[in-house]
Amino acid sequence: MRSALAMPFIMAALGSSCTPIGDATIELRLIDAPPDDVKQVVVSIASVEAHVQSGWITLTNKPFQIDLLRLQNGAFYSLGLAKLPPGKVGQIRLILQKDAADYIVDKDGINHPLTVPSGEQTGIKLVGGFNVPACGVGHVTIDFDGKKSLQVHAKGNGAGDEWIMRPVVRIHTVSIKSGPCGPNDATADAAYVPTSNDPCALATCPESQACGVNGTCDALLADE
Repeated sequence: MRSALAMPFIMAALGSSCTPIGDATIELRLIDAPPDDVKQVVVSIASVEAHVQSGWITLTNKPFQIDLLRLQNGAFYSLGLAKLPPGKVGQIRLILQKDAADYIVDKDGINHPLTVPSGEQTGIKLVGGFNVPACGVGHVTIDFDGKKSLQVHAKGNGAGDEWIMRPVVRIHTVSIKSGPCGPNDATADAAYVPTSNDPCALATCPESQACGVNGTCDALLADE
């Protein structure tokens, strides 16, 4: 999988109905580049949070289950719309569902339970921040790296294998422009939509950088 649980998520601000402080309307999206030795990787996400100047805020809290292997060749999964205040976002945090029936299907078609350590379920922090302009429009991608996230261990005594996920996630894209403050009827894209017109869809930036508005790799901000 490409580096990122880069989950990689994309957040796109498709429109805004702004107050004087100019909140941005953000669409959350998830992308990934799956590993070669499995046919399915099904994980459960509980919520996504962001750390802003006033503290942690919830961007989405609608639990969902997703097969990461569907997020290939520039396709993404839409997590819905969220509001972000203008200013610095220091971190994004991904919360996995507790006691979820996550699983993988290996290359031989055998279904295996997927164990997620409890520490990961309390929050996976994506290192690196970015600025949100007033009434911003654009998108931010969260990338879930399945290849680095999956571990398999033999149980011994013919008991088969144990599959463990220790999620490796990064911010893949930050592409947000200032937008006009006022009503906008733009709607969110459907889930699993190819992003062929997105210059960042297949970008490969270093982990300390994210793809920007023009498809270039820009440095992420430190979380102070």
